[in-house]
Amino acid sequence: KVCIDFFGKDHCYIATSPTLNIGCASGKKAWIKKYYPDFYEKVIIIKEKYLLARPNTLLVDDSDAKVGDFRLAGGYAYLVNRPWNSTKTSFSKEIEIERLTQFIWGITK
Repeated sequence: KVCIDFFGKDHCYIATSPTLNIGCASGKKAWIKKYYPDFYEKVIIIKEKYLLARPNTLLVDDSDAKVGDFRLAGGYAYLVNRPWNSTKTSFSKEIEIERLTQFIWGITK
């Protein structure tokens, strides 16, 4: 929602990384169709998310490696705080949304 509010729905996509499980991609698409039906046709299933990086693109992800690679490839990236990444923490949804909002404000000025 934060990204949609800032950039508009036409400029937002869901990029998701598949696992090696045979049903992973179709399962992710089914989940998105159920919970985010407006984005069902706007899903990019890609392991190397950095290939989507451009000077005017933003990745929101919980993977240190994917965020780092995306930045190195020339895009902006926000690392969602999670216990399994370098932040070693997890904030409430409200705090995470506020932090993301501040990050976007910083890159769009």
